[in-house]
Amino acid sequence: MNLSFNILSDIRENMLQNGSFETGAGSKGMPDNWSFKEGKAVSSDLPSITGRHCLQVIAESNLRPARVFSDFIAVRPDRKLSLTGWVRSESGTQRAGIGAELYDAKKRLHGYIWPVLPQKMVSTSWSKLQCVFEGGKDPARNLWLNTAFMRVILQNGPMSQGSVWFDDLSLVHSDSVTPQNFLTAGDFELAGSGAVQSGVANGLPDGVSEEAPEGVIGSVGRLARDTQRFKTGYSSLRMSGADGQNTEMEFAPIQLADLKEGQELQGTFHYCGSGEIKARCIVELLDEAGNPLTRHLVEKEFTTKPDEWQATGFKAPLNLDANEKAVARAISVKFIAAIASNQLLWLDGCILR
Repeated sequence: MNLSFNILSDIRENMLQNGSFETGAGSKGMPDNWSFKEGKAVSSDLPSITGRHCLQVIAESNLRPARVFSDFIAVRPDRKLSLTGWVRSESGTQRAGIGAELYDAKKRLHGYIWPVLPQKMVSTSWSKLQCVFEGGKDPARNLWLNTAFMRVILQNGPMSQGSVWFDDLSLVHSDSVTPQNFLTAGDFELAGSGAVQSGVANGLPDGVSEEAPEGVIGSVGRLARDTQRFKTGYSSLRMSGADGQNTEMEFAPIQLADLKEGQELQGTFHYCGSGEIKARCIVELLDEAGNPLTRHLVEKEFTTKPDEWQATGFKAPLNLDANEKAVARAISVKFIAAIASNQLLWLDGCILR
């Protein structure tokens, strides 16, 4: 195994400023880089899909919609843009739409388009939304030829009294290349299903959810998503301990069919502890039933320092012997740490490519 490495980056393009609504509230309670002209909108600490905040858009009557606008975004009608994000509603009867104001090179408003009309009711749980902005012949849906700038519109209504929440919005060029990461949950950004934010009722520290982030399994009751302490993005994985026991976490298995024989696996991760804690990162082979084989592809030991983020990594070739080729179907990446009951360990920015 080659012990030299570079810290890998998982930074993605996002043409929307503050698309997770984490920064600023302003005098009107609005996140930075967003404004409203109709209805009401505020930064909300409702349990969000990422980070600590989301955007609440409030329609005060059935007749008039509520609209929120992004900052100006430079665009070209010949380049297709993809918008993704998350949305939920108050009662399941609210309707959400996605549109844009179109401006020329002198930032003069020329019109509106609506790639997503507010026709369908939105679920009360977080659901994925997506749409595209592109040039075309439909003036109600496509970017006009003279468009140089646009402002994304998030709309609640009409016929939609109540609240709709938006979170984790991203706008990218459709032909942009997303950095590869086989650990899709390695940034620990998405809240786990049914996750509840901290508060007096559940006795958790501020910013800590009572469930592990989406895509992570391990020691029950000792894994949590922490939005107060992180190295990348807006949250990290917080691992607590129990005297005399190891705490373990594991990512979803990666199928060998998605990898190539002989390719070099590269991984990096950030870590921090409340004190000095010894831990291991293990990459192992799994059979069809999910049982680990004897040999570890990687066993990387590391030691945390009190309240200090560090980073490390590994490289290892994916070379299997004949017996392993016959039974191995996937690889697993897991972390194991001996954490005392009065200690904590945090992980963030885990990347494997």
